[in-house]
Amino acid sequence: MTLRVDRLTRSFMYMQHICAPTDLYFGALLQLRGFAPSVDMLRALVSEHLDTPPVLTHRLASTHDGDLRWERDPHFDLRAHVGELADLAVRPEPAHMWLESDPGRQRPLWRMWLLPGDGDNWGLGYVVHHAAQDGTSMIRTLEQLFGDRKTATANAGQSDKRRSRPWRALRAVPILLATRKPAAGIATLPTFPGAGRHLTSRTVPLSDLRTISAASGATVGQAHLAALSGAIRRWSPLDFTGRSERDRRRVLPVCVPVDTREPAEGDVTTGNLIGLMPVGLPCGEPDPWRRLRRVMSRASRNRIVTGKSALRALTDDVPVRIAFACLARLGDRRTVALTASSFRSIAPLTVAGTPVDNVIAIPWLPPQHGCFSILTRYKNRATLSVLTAGGPDTSAALADHWVEAVSELREACRRVSNGT
Repeated sequence: MTLRVDRLTRSFMYMQHICAPTDLYFGALLQLRGFAPSVDMLRALVSEHLDTPPVLTHRLASTHDGDLRWERDPHFDLRAHVGELADLAVRPEPAHMWLESDPGRQRPLWRMWLLPGDGDNWGLGYVVHHAAQDGTSMIRTLEQLFGDRKTATANAGQSDKRRSRPWRALRAVPILLATRKPAAGIATLPTFPGAGRHLTSRTVPLSDLRTISAASGATVGQAHLAALSGAIRRWSPLDFTGRSERDRRRVLPVCVPVDTREPAEGDVTTGNLIGLMPVGLPCGEPDPWRRLRRVMSRASRNRIVTGKSALRALTDDVPVRIAFACLARLGDRRTVALTASSFRSIAPLTVAGTPVDNVIAIPWLPPQHGCFSILTRYKNRATLSVLTAGGPDTSAALADHWVEAVSELREACRRVSNGT
């Protein structure tokens, strides 16, 4: 099987020259109840699936002309990838807290740890370099390792047989034009993000977002973005709570990653098949129902579907220099204030016979960015993870305000449904 190195993988590897390599790792924490298995048992479980997701056994190596290629690690040692963090609490942490130092490129770019816990709770942490996987492929790997879904190896790597459609990149022109105005700073975040990283997560019943969706016709993703708009409004009131009409119309441009996979690529587990979609969040709007309606317009289903094909063509089908320039602009902190990502719904997982209770995302932080959030949906829970370069109160405040905003939006939808 030949694994193709995509342009986003090259971009993420280049970022290692302008930021700490550990900043480029992201992943998930699996939380479980009861007593933890041994690390040897965890290694045995993982070893049963080593030949399925190629990202586990393949590394990114340099070619003679300075390019990259996927190659099987001839010295692969599972013990170097699956370890134990006996002294850490079972809670989400920035990836660098688990990694401690740059793992380098001599081995495959992922790590996993057992967090034994206290006898009542334990956890499993998994992180991967963004050059090796995107969020969808990371979740797919966890499902292959610990889920009930049948694994599929035929499409584990991206295929070179995909038809090139460069004309579709023209549809990305409006997306690029949306970045023509610089994104204003957020008073709550530091102007020059430092090395500190603070991660907070909060969980609400998934039924809350589904109730909003059913009452309004919005998707769960749109309901989340509307709640995030309200949370940011409360999080940084100096920016968004003015009383003039201009203040009410103020929007905050954020980056929303979208999955650009085609139907035959559903099982791709290496590389990156994502596009960066700028969306203006209506943080200046004080009414939660109107915020939701504006998000439904700005992040409509048609816009997302059209954007996916355009962004895929922009990444894969235009000359390299143009593609890299466009990718850099779409993800630049000067054009988007923060990133609001979400993982697709995650299938039930079981580790060593114990059902996973919750899955919490571990975000990464792009160079010069101050905030990155990821929503996960697992079983009956929706969990928001917020990683910031500010103090610990900064990430906690945004996560807490998101919980409040979900409740506020659910109540607004109830009032509209009742005609009150």
